[in-house]
Amino acid sequence: MDGLIRIQRGTGDRLRNYLRTPIGSDLVVGLTYLIMISIAEAITTLVEPQLGMILHGLVLVMLLVHGSVIHRGVLRRFLILLSISPLIRIISLSLPLQKIGLPLIYWYLVIGVLLFLAAFIASRVTDLRGSRIGWTWGAWPQQLGIGLIGFGLGYVEYMILKPGPLAAYVTWVDVVTAALILMIFTGVLEEYIFRGLMQSATMQMMGKFGLIYVALLFAVLHLGYHSLIDVLFVLLVGFLFGWLVWKTQSLLGVSLAHGIANISLYVIFPVLISSSSLPVASNEPTPLPGTTPAPLVESTPASGTVPWQDVITVDDGDPGFVYTGVNLWLDITRGYNGKFRWTYAAQSAPNVVATWVPPLLRCGGYRVEAFIPTGSGLTPSAAYTVNHRSGKTVVVVNQAAMNGTWTLLGYFEFAPGISANIQLSNGTGDDPKLLRWVGFDAIRWAFQYECSAEEAFRIH
Repeated sequence: MDGLIRIQRGTGDRLRNYLRTPIGSDLVVGLTYLIMISIAEAITTLVEPQLGMILHGLVLVMLLVHGSVIHRGVLRRFLILLSISPLIRIISLSLPLQKIGLPLIYWYLVIGVLLFLAAFIASRVTDLRGSRIGWTWGAWPQQLGIGLIGFGLGYVEYMILKPGPLAAYVTWVDVVTAALILMIFTGVLEEYIFRGLMQSATMQMMGKFGLIYVALLFAVLHLGYHSLIDVLFVLLVGFLFGWLVWKTQSLLGVSLAHGIANISLYVIFPVLISSSSLPVASNEPTPLPGTTPAPLVESTPASGTVPWQDVITVDDGDPGFVYTGVNLWLDITRGYNGKFRWTYAAQSAPNVVATWVPPLLRCGGYRVEAFIPTGSGLTPSAAYTVNHRSGKTVVVVNQAAMNGTWTLLGYFEFAPGISANIQLSNGTGDDPKLLRWVGFDAIRWAFQYECSAEEAFRIH
């Protein structure tokens, strides 16, 4: 009887403590941090990655300091686990993986290992692990059925984003390696972090609203895709995954679904749906040696100019084409004159800059065109910098829309010399997870008119 009284008394004490807990204040704290993380992510992806990373760092410090001074378990657990969110972006932006030329598929491996260590430490500190967060293997047929919805989810997101292929797969070993990395370090790891750790802590503090909170947080971290439709889609998927984990008390099914969705998005559908699994260029007829390409049919832009003539073309293998950096690959079978070069797009600072320098013999006005390769995953924001007599002009080309064609960059005046050139880098702002790539092929200058005699004298 005394034992029963002690149990009832202890339960009553916990209930009174719970009733005194400022749940409303906790919700305000949670929403405040969500807004701060959203602002930092928006600045990272839409304004300046370095500034956004600084803001993420500040949020990370605030969460850890706040969590260290809070003694109440529920809020402290929430703050510590929420700190993984800004840590995800800090790790992904700070590691020099692109500069060292590491293939993109292994980015997931390196970043994933570091995030797993952080999540494991956080789980030990907050005492959330094992069956408490859904690591259970019961009802596996049901969980397998949940996992199979990943194919449908991957198809829908592919139709929204149309990402490029993950890598230049040539063997089944490459495909299996990519699939395993995506399954473990996107499917299992991300569900462990979001639906396992964060959702468990958030629902303890916010109740069922925690499902919505974690889904919002998950969607915010997809702003880098620059697609409102995809953010809304991820929000719905995040809520669906959270609800399934809550109802089944298992992470197995959603981890399979998440991994299969990403494998479908980056490996399966770029091959099955697109015309090619690799960046390729249309086979424009190669001009015979000593001849010029077919005449350009458009009229000149100004009155009094001479007819089209003297078309100068600098291809990616000519002496006038130079580049700096790593990760510039050569396809020797396709493209203008049978080849072109390509590299993955960079979100912030470029690590590849290519320059075309034409062998101009006279000062004059020229029509400038770039040949765009064809393939799945071309960037919509290739920025060509045209250095001409009057300064420089940046022309942004949607390579995805213009692929396989000669694309007009504009009409400019050039004087002979190395200062007359065109540059293109892989700094496009595309999120690396989209696997966009930049094509580097031929550029041609079509002579229009000569500079006046006075201008030519000043130049020489």
